Amino acid sequence: MMDEYEIGLIAHGKAVTTRGTRSHVDFNFSCLFSTYEYHENMLLRVNSRPSIRRSSISIGLDKFMSYEDSIELIDQELRNWPVLDGQESERREVIEMALHAANRILGSMPPKHNVLVIPLCIEIACHCVVDENRAMVLLPSSIESLKIKTDKGCSI
Repeated sequence: MMDEYEIGLIAHGKAVTTRGTRSHVDFNFSCLFSTYEYHENMLLRVNSRPSIRRSSISIGLDKFMSYEDSIELIDQELRNWPVLDGQESERREVIEMALHAANRILGSMPPKHNVLVIPLCIEIACHCVVDENRAMVLLPSSIESLKIKTDKGCSI
């Protein structure tokens, strides 16, 4: 079986701007994990499920204005997510898309608002190519081990 991952970022709800005691940007990340299984060029099945993994990252406006500080703060959190932990370039791309989305909204924020809450969903798609020949090689040994267990008096 061969696995290939695609990682992207989609808006997950409407961004909210409001007034607060301190100026900051809140990134609320969630995750949607989808598995696409193929045999040769034919799609067999798709399994999509939301992940229980969520993160809320609050960055003060002073830190947010420093691009590298913002990247480092978000990267520290997303580095702990499964799949994103070893995907340095994809993780960086997701972070840059999130910062770009936040900057776009900040540019049109009402003057008296100083808080931005932006919900974002990291979409991870795993494309698996199933090799049925390899799977069939494993099957006889499984049947053989089951036969040995039942011959020894194990009731099923």
